[in-house]
Amino acid sequence: NDLGGIAGRRIELVTADFDVTVHESVRAAFTELVEQEVDALTSGYIGPQDVAHEIAADYGCPYLHAATLDSMVSRVAADPDRYGGIFQVCPSDTCYGPGFVRFLTRLRDSGQWRPESNRLMVVQGVWPLGNLGRSAMATAVERGGWTLQVISDIGMSEDAWQRTARQVRAAAPAAVLVGHYFMPGSLAFLRELLCDGPPILPYLLYTPSIPSFRHSLGALSEGLLWATVTGTYSDHLGQSFAARYRKMHGISPGRSHAGIAYDRARMIAGAWAQVDDPREHRRVAKALRSTIHRGVNGSYYFADPGQAALAYPEMTPDPSIGQAHLVYQIQGSRQRILSPSPYADGQFQLPPWYARNAVTSLA
Repeated sequence: NDLGGIAGRRIELVTADFDVTVHESVRAAFTELVEQEVDALTSGYIGPQDVAHEIAADYGCPYLHAATLDSMVSRVAADPDRYGGIFQVCPSDTCYGPGFVRFLTRLRDSGQWRPESNRLMVVQGVWPLGNLGRSAMATAVERGGWTLQVISDIGMSEDAWQRTARQVRAAAPAAVLVGHYFMPGSLAFLRELLCDGPPILPYLLYTPSIPSFRHSLGALSEGLLWATVTGTYSDHLGQSFAARYRKMHGISPGRSHAGIAYDRARMIAGAWAQVDDPREHRRVAKALRSTIHRGVNGSYYFADPGQAALAYPEMTPDPSIGQAHLVYQIQGSRQRILSPSPYADGQFQLPPWYARNAVTSLA
């Protein structure tokens, strides 16, 4: 807008609040936006993502979402005439499971971590349509010489996650993947898991990207591992974005969805700039499909039939057209990227509570 907008028109942001777990709430919010005749739709995580897909497809404008659901990517690929304007601006959750095993295997084999056993666990919340790539994870487990146990369909309540943490403590795996995207359950799980018992390395998805997560967990956050298929890099672009965000809002951005929101706004504005009229939705979608955008969360390339961002290194060996599947560790209250190269800006450190639990377990 400071540069004159798009063809002399300012970009305006219209928002609608909703509960991401409730079908009718999602339907009401998207209907509200469509009734205002917006030129594009965007969203983050949505449980009933299929509801949003159908409303966007009926309306016809470009829709950029970050649901990380391979089932929705497959829907777009199967019917491009209906869903050709829908883009997933991040890779799918199917990268998470094999990425978890790959990282821990390398950590073990490099001697940076000496696990107490060869057992891994996955605890997965109620997230419709997602599966964390269990099939590929099982293959990686076998190759890495691990065994795997999965606990799924855990409810949203803190009590449910505390009970699950006690189950994990009793099983005493070497590490546990926490497949849950909501803070209350994840925090309850960690507080229960880390308070006592054998040394277990937890590995979370997304939630520690939210700044208040680290503050809420306090000292227990030190050394915590977490991953995201779309995180804000620590390079010049990422640091510059964070500095401008702090200047504008007075707080630091999270390491995932703040960057996604910024990047997708830039992407849709860039697509609009390539066409004569933003209402020519098919031409705008074609511009999105044919342009590589380098944002603060990596590179976006939607040429595949499902029109989703590619994961590096799982889906492409070329980081110039993909988003790095980043593994972070909280060190000294800062987020350090441990993997993959060339984006790492830190090295793994054994968490202080892990060492204390190891001593207690031996005693």
